Amino acid sequence: MKRRLSLITLVLGAAVLSGCASLNTMRSEVSTFGQWPESRKPSTYAFDRLPSQEVRAENQRALEEAALAAVQGAGFKPVEAGQKPDVLIQLGARISAAQRSPFDDPFYWHPALNYHFRYRAPRAGFYWTHAWDRSLEAQQVDREVTLLIRDAASNKVLYETRATNFGYASASSTWLPALFNAAMSEFPRSLSATKVVTVPLAK
Repeated sequence: MKRRLSLITLVLGAAVLSGCASLNTMRSEVSTFGQWPESRKPSTYAFDRLPSQEVRAENQRALEEAALAAVQGAGFKPVEAGQKPDVLIQLGARISAAQRSPFDDPFYWHPALNYHFRYRAPRAGFYWTHAWDRSLEAQQVDREVTLLIRDAASNKVLYETRATNFGYASASSTWLPALFNAAMSEFPRSLSATKVVTVPLAK
């Protein structure tokens, strides 16, 4: 019995540690397209905004800041003032939210039903109430970022990459940099199929 309890304790401990580790990482599906020339090295870049993005300049600026580490980590450097960049980089992001019911999870062991103790003569006991507990609902979001690299001189698309993730709601300052890092993790390779990439979340 003691050995069994010790084994259960070890398994639960490992599960807790695994859960903590997953809280610090993000798993994303990455797709890349285009053919980056083998002989071409990353050089200077500038962000290129669409007219619709210029209207929301503040939001686009935040998007560019979130992508900085991924872009510069791939070897690109910001163009100096007054100079022409080697490539232009366009960014995009999308998020859609959905309210998820606990009933959607077949392994959810206590669905949104309240468990109470009630005393009622002549007997007392536990009973289920069927009142919906809104606190047990979880909002999940579908997130995606895209990054397009064009040759500044010819306007030819050299590389396109996107990363998608589905998970619980969180601040954009956490998931945006992680998604861009995942999207650029395969640069300059072009994948033949979608790949699952795990990257650390920003602290």
